[in-house]
Amino acid sequence: MNSHSQINQCIKNNACIFSFILILISSCSINGQVLKDEVPAGKYIGTIVNGNFFNGSNTTPSGTYQTTIVEQFNSIVAENDHKMENLLKGSAANNPFNITLADINTDKLDRMINFADANDINVKRGHALMWYSQAPQWLRDDATGWTKQQIFDFAESYITTVMTYTKGKIDEWDVFNEIINENSAGFRSGTWYANVGNIQDFIDHCFIVAKSVDPDVVLFYNDYSIETFNTDPNSKNAFMRTMIQGMVERGVPIDALGLQSHFENGIGDSFTDQVSQTMDFAIDLGLICNITELDIRICNNGQPASEEELQAQKDSYQRIAAMALAKDGCTGLTLWGFTDASSWIPGFFDGCGSALIYDNNYQPKPSFTGLLNGLQGITVEDNGGCGGATVAQAPFNGTPTTIPGIIEFENYDIGGEGVAYQDDDTLNNGGSTYRDCDATDIVLEESGALIIGWLSPEEWLEYTINVSDSGSYDFTFSTAADTGFGGEGSLELDGVDISGLINFASTGGWSNFQDTIVTEIPLTEGEHILRFNVELGSFNVDKMTASINTLGTNDYGFDAAENFKAYPIPFNKELNIGFKTIGETSSITLIDIHGRKVFSQKYTNEDAITIHAGNLSSGMYFLQINRKDNSSKMIKIMKQ
Repeated sequence: MNSHSQINQCIKNNACIFSFILILISSCSINGQVLKDEVPAGKYIGTIVNGNFFNGSNTTPSGTYQTTIVEQFNSIVAENDHKMENLLKGSAANNPFNITLADINTDKLDRMINFADANDINVKRGHALMWYSQAPQWLRDDATGWTKQQIFDFAESYITTVMTYTKGKIDEWDVFNEIINENSAGFRSGTWYANVGNIQDFIDHCFIVAKSVDPDVVLFYNDYSIETFNTDPNSKNAFMRTMIQGMVERGVPIDALGLQSHFENGIGDSFTDQVSQTMDFAIDLGLICNITELDIRICNNGQPASEEELQAQKDSYQRIAAMALAKDGCTGLTLWGFTDASSWIPGFFDGCGSALIYDNNYQPKPSFTGLLNGLQGITVEDNGGCGGATVAQAPFNGTPTTIPGIIEFENYDIGGEGVAYQDDDTLNNGGSTYRDCDATDIVLEESGALIIGWLSPEEWLEYTINVSDSGSYDFTFSTAADTGFGGEGSLELDGVDISGLINFASTGGWSNFQDTIVTEIPLTEGEHILRFNVELGSFNVDKMTASINTLGTNDYGFDAAENFKAYPIPFNKELNIGFKTIGETSSITLIDIHGRKVFSQKYTNEDAITIHAGNLSSGMYFLQINRKDNSSKMIKIMKQ
């Protein structure tokens, strides 16, 4: 903003109960925004579901887990319920080479299927049929002595039994999960199926069996650390590409590649482009390529995530979602959970967490907005300020700032230039990486505070606020300037001036922040857009704090004997005034924002006055009381 001296830098397995969830849907969205409503046509946004939340053993808080799934997602996959250790009963008493339905815990399948069907969740994913991990202990013990044929027989009977039961009920199955080495070329060793001999033949056979059982199901190979394109022949990515290309060329019925996408925060263009290149490779082979287990962890030694980290995470989600779902060959994106309250990340990545789009209290994070923007096809570069299109205005942190409360100036709404803010140049004079795409001159002070500098007349910033109670508020502005005259600003509520000019004095330094208090700012209950305008001069801003005026909404500092009342606050069609003057005669005048008198009347004794205001415009007015002794009092008042 204008250049000056350098600044310092949620259930039981019963369809009737499931359908009841629809009645309980809670408001865990941002301004009513719903992820599944923004997915491109024919595609889905999904999440894993922890089995505990299907059987009613964990419904805290008040079923919010389940209701958020129903509200936000149109696809689900079980986190653990469909892995072999949970589906295959814990005994080898029956013939392991001829698995029957009696050997399968079908209730684990039914819980997810019934939940989805009862709540109009369109796409159900099965995860996973064949995996080296989470297999029953008896299988891991016994299979070491099996022959190649016995392993083939076991796998074929298991896949056939499970998929026959889920035919027409589950839309996608991960046939094989993580069969490639940890982070290099080659197949895993030391698995329960190690005696199978040629592992590629085993993989091919399992896909052929699965497709023969259910020709309509979409069959995936699913893995991690295969997402970024790598030309090194010893890389996991290169080995995976050779494997799936060979399967396609041999006519093996693999339909899709699943990129798990357990990423670390701070995803940029280069990383996103590498993932895009891998997806394009699979799609060019005629496969679907989906993001199947997305989470983006913040690794900061277990400390609470900072605003900068949350913003970077928001951008990371937005980049991946926008890139992936723009591709015709990508039909869906699935999150590996949605709330940090039940994320697997802290237990597996030391010092990392905060990986998902809702916090521990089921409140949307900035990453929710990032994902939403990505689903809408908005790239980070186009998110208001880097030369691209603007986006719909929304609160920066996901939910409106509650008033009374503190508004940090740097956390203005998203939406971009001319929508949520106005800057007179496109340079990022502040030097900070915080929201640097917007170039609003955000500076990281030595104190650790983020401020906005280089303010210039006719620039402005907007904030979505939620006012708890209508009434009179005091605003405290923290500003700094080392010019002889600091500057002037003003506040608007939904486009109406509510403050008049506010003078900000010079503080003797660009980092020497001092408070300016403006009293009796009228605010009405509910959600509004609050705009801060720069009217004159040059100054830096840190934050503004709104507190309820200690005088309340009905006395405005008059003596108790005068018994002044003006109600309701704010007023609409009528404004009622009572002013006991103990026999004295006074007058009441209502003045609009332009200084014009719109009402004037004498007031004698205890006679009540009613101002009929139906023909007055909404906005701020000044109510002036002139006493018999020529003293007067003027207050600000708002008309809805």
